[in-house]
Amino acid sequence: MSSAVRDTAPIRLSADVGGTFTDVAAFNETTGELKLGKALTTAERLVTGIETGVEKAGSRFQESRLFLHGTTVAINTILERSGARCALLTTQGFRDIYEIGPSPCSAAAARKRRPFAQGVAGGSVCCRPVT
Repeated sequence: MSSAVRDTAPIRLSADVGGTFTDVAAFNETTGELKLGKALTTAERLVTGIETGVEKAGSRFQESRLFLHGTTVAINTILERSGARCALLTTQGFRDIYEIGPSPCSAAAARKRRPFAQGVAGGSVCCRPVT
């Protein structure tokens, strides 16, 4: 489908991937019709649950002009602190660029941010590698 056709397609798709189910909504802007699809979340390949949900909602990605995605899996992992140990690497001076706002996890997350000195020349060429 060409981008011109996709820009005028009437369907907006959205998906929420949860720990057990993936919910999909297909909204037709022309008719106002809203169709819903629900599928089991496939942890090993999250997109499979989304594809199944889109199909159950009676829609196709090719017919949509917009796709919105959210995941309670990621939010729950952060809130429950049940994911892998990790840190956010940022360029020096931008340590707080991803601050979401006040939450019980903000202080702990701030300690896991690691700024590093890096230089980038024109054309996004790294002139001082990360060491």
